[in-house]
Amino acid sequence: MRLYRVTLTESNGQFTVIDLDTVDDYVVMDLKAGLQFTAKKKAVNEVDFVNSRIEEWYKALYSTPEIDLTKEAESEAAVIKDTEVQTKASYSYDSYVAALYAFKCAGVDWYENYIFRRTAPDCTNFISQCVWAGYGGTSGYTLPATPSVSNSAITALRNRVANDYRMTSSWYGRNYYSSNLNNPPAKWCGVVEFYSYVTGSDTYGPKATGYNNGNIYTSLGSTTIAQGNIVQFYSSDLGRYSHSAIVTTATSYTVANASSVRVSQHSGQDNNRNFMTSIQNSGGYKMRLLKFKSASFNQ
Repeated sequence: MRLYRVTLTESNGQFTVIDLDTVDDYVVMDLKAGLQFTAKKKAVNEVDFVNSRIEEWYKALYSTPEIDLTKEAESEAAVIKDTEVQTKASYSYDSYVAALYAFKCAGVDWYENYIFRRTAPDCTNFISQCVWAGYGGTSGYTLPATPSVSNSAITALRNRVANDYRMTSSWYGRNYYSSNLNNPPAKWCGVVEFYSYVTGSDTYGPKATGYNNGNIYTSLGSTTIAQGNIVQFYSSDLGRYSHSAIVTTATSYTVANASSVRVSQHSGQDNNRNFMTSIQNSGGYKMRLLKFKSASFNQ
């Protein structure tokens, strides 16, 4: 049995959910982040409405291939072996899995995830990890509720990082045990370099289409800001783009509803932060957007 504590308001004969309290990470990310669903009072009462929407969410989740990317492996203790290395192949970008990784690892209990080594600053290092997860880096494993260096799933994923799984010779992160002197390439952890790399013409590696480069955020117009997209903010003080974050809101929005967008990030570590807060903190109001697409990797 799943238990939820829900707060609703009523206006003009409709219920609107304004808060949802549950320990289920998946429900929290997809429902609490948006809380946009309503129902006519005459059609359903509060309890039945909330229960039906949550059950619909679960049915949809477990009827799609996405669940295969987040279910526990049959043996979490399994380590990555050489047999996992395959020829270069194309992989789609799963925006839901990328956002789920961000939502989990941006939490206050996840300063270290024991999979990748943090850098200083860590914003784009973290974003590259989210993109890595979206391309299948975490496929077959579920992150535990609380990170632990000895957790079997985390150990297996750390081994994947050490073997450059779903990475390339120029785009790769470093596992938790890496030397502090062994920083990832700038294409992995640099704001400007990351953008240039993923929108460039390289044959292999992550691929994205860039939007609104060099313009204030309102110039996005009707281009949606969607789950799994990467946003980069321009610093007027530094005179360049200096911060990256990932959209974790389940609903897609245009800039007309930008205040409803939520992002997760490192440097500083924050989960479901209001998009407009990031815009205002940047000082320059310039923001560009990255939408990822299928790409080829060694594994």
